[in-house]
Amino acid sequence: MKLLFSLIMVFMCQYAHAQNEISTKFDFPIKAGDAKWNSYKTSYERNQVLQIPREKLGKLSTRELLRICLQYPYLIEATFYTNSEDGINYLKSNFNGFQELLTRNDLAEILLEKEANLAKDFEALKSASLEEKGRFSYENYVVKLLLKQDIVTRSFNESQIKELLTELNSDMTLQKQHPEVFGSINEKIINELLSLNNGVLYRFNPSYSSVTIYTPENTAVPNAKSYTGEDVTNSPAEIAELSSHLYTAYNGATIVDNCTWKYDAPGWTWHKSVNNSNVCIHNHGEAVYWQDGSYIPVPQQLASRAAYGYNNDFSAVIESSNWFISKWGDGGPRVKHHPTSLPNGSDSFFENLNFYPNGPITYYMRNPHCSINGAPLIKSGSATYSVNNLPSGCSVTWSLSDSYYNQNGLQQNTPSVNQCRITYLNGHYMKYGVLTAVVKYGGTTILTLTKTVSATPYFVGHYTSGTISREVLLPAPLEVKSGKPVFITSPNLIGATVQYQTQSTATPTSWYHNSVQGTLSVGMPSNSSIPVLVDVTDSFGSQYNLVLLPSSLSSINADVSTEDDYIEVRILDFESGYDVAESMNKSANNECQDCQINISNGSSGKIYATSHAEGRITRISTVGWPKGIYIVQVIRGKESVSKKVAIL
Repeated sequence: MKLLFSLIMVFMCQYAHAQNEISTKFDFPIKAGDAKWNSYKTSYERNQVLQIPREKLGKLSTRELLRICLQYPYLIEATFYTNSEDGINYLKSNFNGFQELLTRNDLAEILLEKEANLAKDFEALKSASLEEKGRFSYENYVVKLLLKQDIVTRSFNESQIKELLTELNSDMTLQKQHPEVFGSINEKIINELLSLNNGVLYRFNPSYSSVTIYTPENTAVPNAKSYTGEDVTNSPAEIAELSSHLYTAYNGATIVDNCTWKYDAPGWTWHKSVNNSNVCIHNHGEAVYWQDGSYIPVPQQLASRAAYGYNNDFSAVIESSNWFISKWGDGGPRVKHHPTSLPNGSDSFFENLNFYPNGPITYYMRNPHCSINGAPLIKSGSATYSVNNLPSGCSVTWSLSDSYYNQNGLQQNTPSVNQCRITYLNGHYMKYGVLTAVVKYGGTTILTLTKTVSATPYFVGHYTSGTISREVLLPAPLEVKSGKPVFITSPNLIGATVQYQTQSTATPTSWYHNSVQGTLSVGMPSNSSIPVLVDVTDSFGSQYNLVLLPSSLSSINADVSTEDDYIEVRILDFESGYDVAESMNKSANNECQDCQINISNGSSGKIYATSHAEGRITRISTVGWPKGIYIVQVIRGKESVSKKVAIL
């Protein structure tokens, strides 16, 4: 009686399980290309709808669940990787059916059964379309992906391993007989499975060698690799199915280039699209393209490149406002698609899952290398300024760091739109003013440019000599180092006539004047006690004398101080540097009178006093002089000394 009861219970359980398998079915609620499918903008949104409801997921038989998984609309994307493990991770990340399938204890048995029926299933496709045969090839590839998983291989016994190896060899023979259906990706994964040895799989790893490539700004790109292995090939059937899949699943997307492992998404976007050479750029190496200024962020209307996600994990070339071209995966095709019609991927697709709509798109254009055109020096009248290489549709707003000139001397959009005019304001001098041009497109700032502009009748410049780095303050000499080159930069040197004196002066060891950039390089003789005298006639016709005086030569010295309404200049002993004694005889006093004293404003360069020394002490009235720093220069023959003094 107990035995009969047990048999009845077993039969009832088996019957209930069979009925459950029959009654528990699942069909995807949307199909690629139908109206509901197209109502969603992104693959992320569609994937939310495609998931199997939790209450059904555990009730589906393993055989039925495998059938559903192989019908997953985005199944083909698993082939877009050089590493097959990335392909299965893509499927698990995007569809809960694969997550559940890989927990089933009987999966190995079901997969082995599927593999055993391959030839019979292929025979049934004789009259099928090329696209259907291509789909069969992709499904066959995913079956092999599943067979490679540890949860499957660990459950095989010795007999099942032998059976699997037999079926795989038959599978290989079938594929070689039908290259119009099966591409090389199936052959590679079978070779991986045929390496099964004591339950351990030796996985295929793509081979790369490092290469050196450069950004447009000539910066080396890190992590650039050249693929050195055999490339993947697609069969005509696979290409036909892939084309159909892209068009229906991604709103009219089309293949530009078939699947390849020779370049990846960043390799295409930042390098191959410009240089037409294959390269893979791994581990965010493409970031250097915008970090070194080769590309700048701009509004979409100006852009030629698009980068997706907060970390710019995926990138595309912009063909038009509606069509982008990007490489899908490190082993997938190059595709022409709408901006948001992209796989909801992982790994080499996008490091941040579900990048859209949570992640932004950053748009880039090739750096136009804009600059401000216009004179760096205004001595009278006015000068016009514009932005060189200004992108179409942009506007420019101008400003000056000198508040007086910004308010009274600067005119926006004059004489033309996006230009400005700076007018010389007599009696108000601007030295090293910063002219700023803010370039905007549609209200968004894309560039901020600056240019140094001076409005003054005096010489403006800077020089270096060895460790000396100073402003040129004429008429004071330029204190330089013997045997060291002197580099002078000045807007007065642009378009100027420059020559050195050959009478009673040292001869430079080298000489180079760049009249375009406004620079002068003078080689100073070694161990010379004679200065180099330089005559400058600038483009305005103004003449200047530059005295390049070796710093160790001058024996003259002076103390300078201020009182209520005058500057006191006390000339020191020429040889010792000590103060001349009150009892100095007349000849010594006369020697002081050989000195010339020049006093100029340190900011504007305007000379306020020029006179001969009255003796060892000379007082010069400062009544009416503006407050500021003044340069007091004492000159005797070819020697001179300069001191600074403040009038407060």
